[in-house]
Amino acid sequence: MHPYPEELLPATMSALGKAFDFADKHLPEGLASFYELFACSDVARTFDGPDAHPDLNGSGIQLVLSVCEGVSSEGLDLMLMSERRPDKGHRERAKWCGTLLAYHQWDTGATFRAISTYLGIDELFSLFEERGKEPLPQISAHIAQTLAIRTAPTRPRGGRAHAARPCRSLGRLPALHTTVRAAQEGHQPRPGKVGLAPLAGAGMLDGGPAGAMTSDGKGISAG
Repeated sequence: MHPYPEELLPATMSALGKAFDFADKHLPEGLASFYELFACSDVARTFDGPDAHPDLNGSGIQLVLSVCEGVSSEGLDLMLMSERRPDKGHRERAKWCGTLLAYHQWDTGATFRAISTYLGIDELFSLFEERGKEPLPQISAHIAQTLAIRTAPTRPRGGRAHAARPCRSLGRLPALHTTVRAAQEGHQPRPGKVGLAPLAGAGMLDGGPAGAMTSDGKGISAG
C-alpha cells in the first residue's frame, strides 16, 4: 500500500532530489550525514503512511534547513557561500539519489528510517553508477527483489526451513530483519548495511531511459 496518493509523487521526488543536491554541495558534514539526519527527522515521518501528508512546504533548501534545525550551526548565507562543485560525472548523483529514495519509499510504503538500514549512501552511489539510466520503478523493484532473495529462509532436503545465514559477499543478513522491524517501531539500530555489489551490478534487469512511470502511463523524470 502506498503511503500517499500518486499525484503527490512528482512533487516529493523533486523536493527530495533538490534537498539532496543542496546538502551534497553545501553542508560541511556532507550528504551521508544529511541522509542520516533526514531518515530520523520529523520531516521524514510526514511521509509515513497510511494517509501520509508529506511536508513539502517550501523548496529543497527549506527542507534541508528544516532537517538540520538545531543540529547544524551553519546559516543559510554561509552555506550558499561554501558551495562544493562535484566533478562532471557526479553532478547529478546526489539529486538522483534523493529522487530514487522518494520513489522507493512511496513504492514500498516503508519508512525512510527502515530504508536507511539496508540502503545507505554508498549503496545509493553504487546504484547510480551501475543503474542510473534505468527507470526508477525498475530499480526499486530490483532492490526489493534482491532483499527478498537475501532474507528468504533456506530449506534443506527433508528438513525444516532455516533463516538465511551470513554470507561475506552479501553482508550481515540476520541483522536486517531485526533492524527493519526496530526502525519501524521507532528505535534507532546501528546495523551494517547489506552488501552493495549485488544491488547494483547483478544484471537482473534490462536498462532503459531514466525516469519512472506512473500507473496511468505518464513518465516521471529522475532529473
